[in-house]
Amino acid sequence: MNRNVTVTESLFVAASPEVVWDYTQDYGHRTEWDDSILEAEVLQEPPELLVRIRAKGGLRFKNKYTLFRRPNRTSVTMVDVKPAWVSGGGGSWVYEEQNGGTLWTQTNTLSFSNPVIYRLLGGIMKWRLRSSTRKSMQEAKLVLEGERAPYRPLSETST
Repeated sequence: MNRNVTVTESLFVAASPEVVWDYTQDYGHRTEWDDSILEAEVLQEPPELLVRIRAKGGLRFKNKYTLFRRPNRTSVTMVDVKPAWVSGGGGSWVYEEQNGGTLWTQTNTLSFSNPVIYRLLGGIMKWRLRSSTRKSMQEAKLVLEGERAPYRPLSETST
């Protein structure tokens, strides 16, 4: 039985694939535009990139990159996932040059360990995953196109 929730979202960014890639793949910037990520720590550099993530909702995992091809595509699989009701997931990001900018596409998957939990939460989690993906991509677009300064936590802005 399928216990996966998958969403795919695309948007156009008026910046080159290299610029979009460099910003969105730099985990030092991730919390500036993706509010679902509370903390990210690079544990291992490319070509075997591994990143520990602490996300909203108590979700903790490591993104293990299976493909890291700048500036065109990445693929990750989630490992060491907690809580136990999530068995894994992953995603793929594609950056395609288009009309002097970038068509940026994200596909994100969350896998449930229990079919009952999937039946109870699958629809809600799909809606939340799609909403979060859209919002974060829109935030990155605004920063990349110069319409919004990157968000900085209060602790970084005070002296």
